Amino acid sequence: MLGIAVVGALALAGSLASPAHAGTVEILSCDLARGGANNAWVSHGERGIKTFERCPSKGRAGRGLRVSAKSDGAIKSGARSYWRFTAPPGTTLASMSFTGRGQRSKDEYAVGVRAAAGGYLFGYGAGEGPAKVRFGDGPKGAVTTLDLMGSRSVDIAVACAADAGSCSGGEASISVHGTRVTIDDPVAPRVTTPLHNGARPRAGTRVSFDASDNLGIREARLLVDGQPKDRATYRCDTSRPVPCRNLRAERLRL
Repeated sequence: MLGIAVVGALALAGSLASPAHAGTVEILSCDLARGGANNAWVSHGERGIKTFERCPSKGRAGRGLRVSAKSDGAIKSGARSYWRFTAPPGTTLASMSFTGRGQRSKDEYAVGVRAAAGGYLFGYGAGEGPAKVRFGDGPKGAVTTLDLMGSRSVDIAVACAADAGSCSGGEASISVHGTRVTIDDPVAPRVTTPLHNGARPRAGTRVSFDASDNLGIREARLLVDGQPKDRATYRCDTSRPVPCRNLRAERLRL
């Protein structure tokens, strides 16, 4: 849930309360986002391991967010390329749902989806599992859901981890076609208003306020003695890690 700012106003003497609500929000990319947009994943590439963005996938296994390595001996051990989703400041990543497909021909490659708080949750680390393997069902297959365990980031990655100093031949790749990443924001929005303790605002008064949140503000409500008087909703873009804007000098009417 995105931030809901509640501006508390008291008609009678008492303490001014500004309750607000935090929670979770789902950020969509590629096949799941409007227009097939990717506004959340950022690529990093190293020599010999390429990253591609071909969103939406249009149902093709080799499209989407893709990382691919095909070695002629020029990929140095330790090289790693990825697409990364980073949690906004003050938040963590709860889960990720997606469709995808990966493969490798040698176990000196690590390939898959890796959370910062753990290892490869989908796919295989170097030296783990079968040396030659395919995994995942592609864009029209079953949805995979991963527990990201409160990580700060998650990667779609291919890495070379050869003992000999370079990956000598072979290949590895992964494509992820549509992602739904759930961000956990434990901190309630911050709301400030010129109203003060014991304020006696008149009906029709326009109450100004500022509101900010790690993920922005989706909705603001004005309450008087706990009773709703006005509300406003704001446009958000759930393809972006911070989907909504913060509010300054906004107004609601009593």
